[in-house]
Amino acid sequence: MSILLNDPGCAINSGNTGMPGCRFDPSLIVSAILVDKDTTYTLSTAAAFISAMQTATKAARASRSFPIHGFIEMADGSTEATEKEYGYGSKKMTSEGKYIWTFTLGKGGHAYLQSLRKFNNDQDKRVLFIDSNNVVLGVKTGAATFKGFSLDSFYGKPFKMAQDKDNPAMYYITFSLKDPLELNDNLAYFDLGADPESSFQGLLDIEMHDLGAGSATKHQVVGIRSIADKVALYDAYSTVVATNFASIFTATKSGVAANPTACVVNAALKGWDLEFAATGEHVITCCNAAALAALNIGNDADIGFDIETAGTLTVTIA
Repeated sequence: MSILLNDPGCAINSGNTGMPGCRFDPSLIVSAILVDKDTTYTLSTAAAFISAMQTATKAARASRSFPIHGFIEMADGSTEATEKEYGYGSKKMTSEGKYIWTFTLGKGGHAYLQSLRKFNNDQDKRVLFIDSNNVVLGVKTGAATFKGFSLDSFYGKPFKMAQDKDNPAMYYITFSLKDPLELNDNLAYFDLGADPESSFQGLLDIEMHDLGAGSATKHQVVGIRSIADKVALYDAYSTVVATNFASIFTATKSGVAANPTACVVNAALKGWDLEFAATGEHVITCCNAAALAALNIGNDADIGFDIETAGTLTVTIA
């Protein structure tokens, strides 16, 4: 079913003082999505937007979207509008101030904050917000088009150390919005119709690691684990990786293709025993987040896996 931006038709043309019946009040912001600054979205249905966002969260890093969920509190550090008083006593507004919002993260801990701080002062992102009623907020650019809010900065703040059992460590991120007109005069909103955290997730950094020689000559056991907490993916994905090894793993030897020819699981080591045609040094590459998701390894509505920055493993096969 098609939906409209700012439904049920809160379209303001010239200024008047009659009160419209389409009252909308943004609710508590619980999620944000860092999006590519050059991306404009065309709204047809909420389902289509969710599908597009699921694809965007697993895209190449330059055009990827990054959902951040689980805000539990907001501190408003916005600056007030300012005015100038002239010598004859008249006053004129010179600035409408800036929106500066700091959100408390309800989960994720220190490792999550470290990951978010990689976006500090990133000038290539805009931001969409989602409130507690599952309403997406952005900047209206046309009857059915919108984009994210422009940012002066995104900032993962230094965490606060725990003080006692009732005051645990706290983690915060701050969005400084560039243009107050986007929020006041050009606000776009629509009902997502679903919980955003259940609809699209961000990616978890993973890496391959060498688990040693395999069951015979020309075999090598390779594991895949999360980078932050070293949790193996084997228990969840042992069978699907073994079945689809040829789509997941490629390899080169001296710069020439030397892909694995067979694969079996190694339950004792929690890895995959890859067979190769030759001995010697091989550089193994794992496929990207989108290809993994296509195999249901980090599916559309679940957390995905990013091996883009740690996507190769050099091993010596005997």
